[in-house]
Amino acid sequence: MKRVNVAVIGCGFIAETTHIPNLFTIPEAKLTTICDVDQKKLNIIGDKFNVKDRCTDFREVVKKKDIDAVVICTPTPTHAEIALAAAEAEKHIFVEKPMSTSSSLDDVIIKSAEKHGVKLMVGYQMRFLPNHQKAKEIVRRGEIGDVLYAEAHSETLIIKPSDGILLDYSTHFIDLLRWYFDNVRIKSIAALLRSSENFSNETEATLILEFANGVIGRIGVFWLSKYQSWEAVDRYIKILGKRGKVVTEQSGPTITLYKEGSLLSRVMGPHKIMPRYALHPNVPLSDIAYRKELEHFISCIIKDESPFPSGYDDKIVLKVVEAAKESYKQGTFVRVSD
Repeated sequence: MKRVNVAVIGCGFIAETTHIPNLFTIPEAKLTTICDVDQKKLNIIGDKFNVKDRCTDFREVVKKKDIDAVVICTPTPTHAEIALAAAEAEKHIFVEKPMSTSSSLDDVIIKSAEKHGVKLMVGYQMRFLPNHQKAKEIVRRGEIGDVLYAEAHSETLIIKPSDGILLDYSTHFIDLLRWYFDNVRIKSIAALLRSSENFSNETEATLILEFANGVIGRIGVFWLSKYQSWEAVDRYIKILGKRGKVVTEQSGPTITLYKEGSLLSRVMGPHKIMPRYALHPNVPLSDIAYRKELEHFISCIIKDESPFPSGYDDKIVLKVVEAAKESYKQGTFVRVSD
């Protein structure tokens, strides 16, 4: 069995709490190297996980002949430079979302990965949660009839103010709703944006989406900077059909389902179901979606398959973000470019 030698570039929160621990649980992967510009942090993480090979410069990492792939967990504005260096060194690339700060930069990375024949995957991990996979299956089988409306509502205690909530957070839900409808095109968008706490970038966003399949979508994302408890936030996905509806928690595991005409819904009304293989609600998200996305990435390298979400998926998401900003400036719906 082939093992993929992996380097993690960027040793911040997401690397320490999810990607590094999860790499140790995937038999086909071997974490060989970690990299961070902060030598102190690098040593702390290296000692914690007993990783001996440590670098402060990503350029040194991609030159290493024994490394097959990199996992990029650095701040968003640095993603493009690192990903391009990795592609040119013929290292497979997993990069945290979003892949860059613009759709045009994404295009450069995609073309470089294609030129050098490397796998390119972007970390939209919500696709890998069992509850979303089950909810999508219900929608695709037509159990709730033709879909009229799709909503993603998410309140958060944490964002990166330097990125703004559109780039840092709404991207998750743009990707997720597209995926629910098999990556159908988003034709146009209208956006209301607001900044609070004296930040220059937006901290709240409400987006209205027109999908090519006729579905109307809404995404509402809100940074609740004064809240202290995650128990106080509401986070859900709702899909409304002509003959039923499905509502699921953002991070799982339960789904609330109503199907007009079914005996169970007639007796119980909207009722909760648990997707097969879902774990206990108190099991961390890192043990479900984050692990599954890395398993998928490693598997695609070994089997020579195309991973998803792809760089192209991220490029589309960033085009929607760019159209949202333009919509807010113009005060009207804006067409999302192809």
